[in-house]
Amino acid sequence: MSLVWLCATAWSFAPRDVPADSEVPLGLEPQRVLVTHPGEQGRLLAGEPFQRFLATDGAGWDARFDELHGTARYLWGRGIPLSGDGTAMADQIVALVERHAALFGVEPGSLRLRSAHHVDRTDTWYVDLDALRDGLPTFRGGLSARVVRGNLVLITAATAARAPVTGRFVLSEGSAVQRAIAGGPAPSAVHTDVAADQLLLERPDPVRGDVLRKVWRVRSATSDPLGRWVSFVDGETGELLSVHDEVRYLNGTIEGEHHERTVNGSPLVTSPMPLVQVTGSGGSATTDENGDYSLNGGGPYATDLDGAYVDVRNASGREGSLSGSSANLTWDSGDATQAEIDSYVFVNQVRLWGEQTAPEVAWVQGPVTSNVNLNQVCNAYFDGAAINFFVSGSGCNNTGQIADVNYHEWGHGFHYYSIEAGFFDGSLSEGAGDITAFLQTDDHLIGPYFLTNGGAVRDVGPDRRYPQDYVNNTYYVHENGLIFGGAFWDLLGLLQDDLGRDAGTVATSQIFAGTLKGGTDIPGSFYEALVSDDDDGDLENGTPHVCQIFDAFGRHGLGTNIGVDAVIASHEPLDHADPDEDANVEVSLVSIASGCDTVGARSAVVHYRVDGGSWDEEDLNTPGQRVEGAIPGQPAYSTVQYYITGVADDGSDFSVPPEGKVNPFSYYVGGTLEIRCDDFEDDDGGYESELVSGPGGDDWQWGLPAGQGGDPAGAFSGTHLWGTDIGLSGNDGLYQGNRVTRLESPRIDTEHYTGVFLQYRRWLRVQDGDFDTAAITVDDDDVWFNWKGPERNDDDTLDSGWVNHTVPLEGKADQTRFRLGFELRTNGSGNYGGWNIDDVCILAPDTPDNRLGITDLEAEPTSDVTVALTWTNPKHAPVERVRVVRKLGGFPESADDGEVVEEIDDVDVGDPEQVIDVNGHPGSTFYAVYGYDGHDWLSWTVEGWNAVEVDLVGGIVAPGDQWDTGGEDNSGLIRNCGCACDGTGGRSVGGALDLAIAGLIFLRRRRTVSAKVPRKHGR
Repeated sequence: MSLVWLCATAWSFAPRDVPADSEVPLGLEPQRVLVTHPGEQGRLLAGEPFQRFLATDGAGWDARFDELHGTARYLWGRGIPLSGDGTAMADQIVALVERHAALFGVEPGSLRLRSAHHVDRTDTWYVDLDALRDGLPTFRGGLSARVVRGNLVLITAATAARAPVTGRFVLSEGSAVQRAIAGGPAPSAVHTDVAADQLLLERPDPVRGDVLRKVWRVRSATSDPLGRWVSFVDGETGELLSVHDEVRYLNGTIEGEHHERTVNGSPLVTSPMPLVQVTGSGGSATTDENGDYSLNGGGPYATDLDGAYVDVRNASGREGSLSGSSANLTWDSGDATQAEIDSYVFVNQVRLWGEQTAPEVAWVQGPVTSNVNLNQVCNAYFDGAAINFFVSGSGCNNTGQIADVNYHEWGHGFHYYSIEAGFFDGSLSEGAGDITAFLQTDDHLIGPYFLTNGGAVRDVGPDRRYPQDYVNNTYYVHENGLIFGGAFWDLLGLLQDDLGRDAGTVATSQIFAGTLKGGTDIPGSFYEALVSDDDDGDLENGTPHVCQIFDAFGRHGLGTNIGVDAVIASHEPLDHADPDEDANVEVSLVSIASGCDTVGARSAVVHYRVDGGSWDEEDLNTPGQRVEGAIPGQPAYSTVQYYITGVADDGSDFSVPPEGKVNPFSYYVGGTLEIRCDDFEDDDGGYESELVSGPGGDDWQWGLPAGQGGDPAGAFSGTHLWGTDIGLSGNDGLYQGNRVTRLESPRIDTEHYTGVFLQYRRWLRVQDGDFDTAAITVDDDDVWFNWKGPERNDDDTLDSGWVNHTVPLEGKADQTRFRLGFELRTNGSGNYGGWNIDDVCILAPDTPDNRLGITDLEAEPTSDVTVALTWTNPKHAPVERVRVVRKLGGFPESADDGEVVEEIDDVDVGDPEQVIDVNGHPGSTFYAVYGYDGHDWLSWTVEGWNAVEVDLVGGIVAPGDQWDTGGEDNSGLIRNCGCACDGTGGRSVGGALDLAIAGLIFLRRRRTVSAKVPRKHGR
C-alpha cells in the first residue's frame, strides 16, 4: 500500500514574514492518506475477524479497512445498546473492542479513556479512547465512538497495528523545546504557552515502512507573527519532523480576488466580500453587500471566511484568514486557498438570487457551510447540511473554484429546504442543481473547465426525454436530472423570447422555485410547474405561461409539445366480450394544454378484424372530450383485434394504441375455461429461461421490475413478473443484441380441450420485426410474432402500458402436452426494453365438449352382460343428472334422440361408478352419455378414438374383465368420437359421445385417460 504524507501543501497558509528560503516543514497536521481497493476490502470483509464480529456483537454492521495494517478503520451499523454515562459507555466499548482485538488491532489492556462529551440536542455521546503502545498514545490514533440515543453506531479506529514502535527518549523535554523553536517558522519571536508531551507519531520509514516514532510534541504561541505552533521532535535524534499552525488567520471595505466563473486561465477579478465578520480594537462588525463595514477604534483588523451567511471550511488544511493594519483588506491566494475565496463569493452570489426568488426558504437565510478542498477529486456534493467540494486531480479542476459547481450544490440545498410536501427525489435534485446554475449564468453548459481540458460536466441543451432516457440506477442520477433541467432550460428560452431576458429569467425562477415546493419527482414536475404558475386557483383555464410550459416540458416527454401531440387519447383495452353483442369502446381525450389548446375530436374510427381476417371499421361518435361507439357483435369463440384512430379539434391525429395496426389490442368473444394460469407472485411458475444462441447469457429475469429502459415500474398484478432484463442488479432494462433467448413454461396438459388459446398481460418494447423478433411459440413452432414492416419502415412495437394480448394457438396446443415459449431474437442495434409478461393463462372456449368432457371413461362387462360406466365428474360444470341413451343403427344426436337406457339423479361426485343393463340388445346399437347441469343436457366426450364391441351370443364374460375405451382406431368397428365422426374417422365440431355395442367382446386392459381441468371463469 502506498503512503501519502501531507507535510507541506499548496493549501496551507504561511505568515508573510517567513523567509522565502525557509526549509521549515510547515504544513498540515501529519497524517497518512488511506488508499483502498475493492478487491482487498472484499478480502478483509470476508476474513475471520470481521465475520466473527458479525456473528456475535456486530450483526448488521459494515466496515472499511486500513489495508496497510489489515484492521478495521471505520465500522458502522445497527445500533448496539449501551447504558450509563460517558465513563460507563467507554467501559462497554472497551469490552466490545477487546473481544475483537484482532479486528481493531489493539492489545488487551491498552485502551484508556481520553474524553467523553455529550451533545444534548442530538443525544449523542462522543467517546475517544487512546490505544497505548509502549505506554504511549499515538497522535491522531486510538478509537473514537459515537453513541446516539443510547446506541453505539460508529467506531473509527486508527491503531497502525502492524507498525513497530521505534526510537527511545534520549532528548530531554527542554532540549526538545529548544529544537522545536529554533528549527521552526518563528525562531526569533517570543514563544509563550510552551508545553511538551511524549507520544508516538506515525511516519514512513524507507526501510521498515510505516513505523511509530517516539516523539516530543511541543506547543507554543507567538503574536508576531501570529501563530499557535505544534511541532514534533524525534525523541532520540532531535530531528524536527513536522510543524503546523493551529491559528485561523483573519481578514477587512473587504474584497476578494476570485475566478469570475471558472478555472479557464482568465485573470482573477476583485469583488466585495459581503457579510464577513471583521474585528478590530474597537469591537466587531459585519460587511454589507458591497463589502463595506464600520468600526469604532483602530486596527489591527482581522477577518475570516466564516461569514454571517456562509462559513467556508477548508478540508485539506487550515482555514483561510486575513489581518492587517489597514481597514481595507483584499483576500488573495496568499490568505486562503483559491477554492475558499471563490466558494465564499459564489455562494453569496446565489444567495442574492435566492432572496429575490424565495426568501421564505430557510436555506436562503442560512447559515450555510461550504467545505472545500476535500481530499477526493472530480466531484462535489450536498449532504443535507453542507455543500462540499473536492480538490483537483485526475484531469479535474478544484470544484470549489467553479461557480457553476457552487451554484449546483447550493441548489441541492435550495431544493431540500423548499419541500413543503411529498419527498426528496435525487434525480430531480440533480436537475434542480443544474437549473440553479444556469439561472445564474444563462448558459446551457454546466461547469465549463470542470475538466482541465476545458470540458463542461454536463449540457442541458439536448432534449433528454422521459421515460426512454430515464434509468432507475444511481449511476445515472445526473443524467436523469438532465430531463428536468432541460425542460427548464427550454422554458427559460421561451420566456426570455416572450418577456425579455431579465423578466423571462425572473418568471422562470419563480416557476422553478414553486415546482420544488411540491416535493415531486421528474414525471410529476410538469404538474407542479403548472401549479406554481397558476394565478387564480384554476388550472382548467390555464396559467399565465401555460403554453410555454407545455412546449418546454413536452420536448422532454413531460407533457406535450404544442401542435404535435397536445391531445392524449386514453382507452381501457377490452379483454372479453359476450357473443353476438356489441363491444363498447370509449376513448377519453385529454389535453394537457388546457387553457392553451382545444380539446375534442373531429372524427374517430375503430378498426377491427376477426380471427385474423381483413380489417373493417366503424365510425365512432365524438361528443365533447369523449369518443364512443362499438365493435359489432361477433360469434362465440372468436378473437378480435382492434385499434382506434381520429383527428383532434386542433387538426392533430391520434391513435390508440399509438402504433395502430402494428400493435393492436385484442379480446376474446365468449366464455372461457382456465387450464393453467400463472401470476408469478409466489414463485416463478416453474418457467425456465435459456440462451438459445449468441454471446453471453440470456436476458430473462423474474422478480420486481425496476422501470428501466421503458419497462414497467410494476407488475400488472401483484409485484412480480417475467421479462427480458427487468432492471435487477443495477441493469439498464434493455435487452442485449445479437442473440436468441427463450423463456418456456413447464409442460401444460390440455387433456380433452380443443380451441386452446393464450391470454396474458404484455408490456413489449421491441424493434420492427425486420430487425428484432419477439415470438410466442408452442414447443418449436411460432404462433405469434411482432409486426414486420412491409418495407423495413421501422414499425416498432412500443407498448406504453399493460395490454391484454389474446393469441390463438392454431390447434397446436389442443389435446396434448406442450411448452409455451416467449422468445426474443435480436440484431446488434436499437435495443429496447423487450418482453414483460404477467398473468399468463392457457384457456379453452367453454364449449359443451370442453366443459363436460370426461377425463376417465371406462366400460366393464358383468356376469349378466351389463355394462358398468365409470366417469370423472366434470370440473367446469357440475352435473346434477346423468342419462344414457341408445339408438339402433345410428348415433343419438341429443339426449332425447333414442331410448333412455338409464337416468341417474343425484349424482355423487365421490362415487361416479354406475351399472347399466344393456342385455338383450343385439346388433348395432349406439349409446351416448349426457350430463344435465341444471340448464341443458350436454354431451360428454372422451379423448381419442373409442370402440367397444359386445358379443351377446357368445356367453358370459368373466367378472372383472375390462373393456378398453381409448386410443385405437379399430378399423371396421363402430367408432366413438369425442366429437362427431366424419367419413374419414376425423373429428368435427359437435356431436355426442357414443358407446357402440355389437358382436364380439374385445378384452383389453384398462387404459386411464387423465387430465387436470381447472374451474370455469369468464374472460
